[in-house]
Amino acid sequence: MSSLETRPTPIPADGRRRGFAIAACVLGALAVVWCIVTAFGVVDAARLTYYLPPPPGRAEPIVEHGLHEPILAFLILPALALVPALGAIVFGVVGLVRRRGARWWLLLLPVIAAVVATIGPALASLVELPVA
Repeated sequence: MSSLETRPTPIPADGRRRGFAIAACVLGALAVVWCIVTAFGVVDAARLTYYLPPPPGRAEPIVEHGLHEPILAFLILPALALVPALGAIVFGVVGLVRRRGARWWLLLLPVIAAVVATIGPALASLVELPVA
């Protein structure tokens, strides 16, 4: 008996499972993009612009820009959301390469990633910025 005869042959995926794998890759890529967009949303919510009184001898005030650091803590949510989004891409590609396809529940990973990533800027927008 040769080693080729003992190796099990892979069962080819039907069209539906292959479609689930392709959809998982596409939705995972969209979820990664959404995680990046929401991370920029959190940083945008943390931006501060404040005006200082003009120094003696000048007429225009001093404009300062900064970030409200406590709001930046919400960046952890889009960062954590990258894990299931990238997992969907990886498992989808592995299913396509091995010609096994994917199960329907793999499509839940990008959805979970998108929901978790959306919570970050939503919570960041609820924090009141200090007013001087």
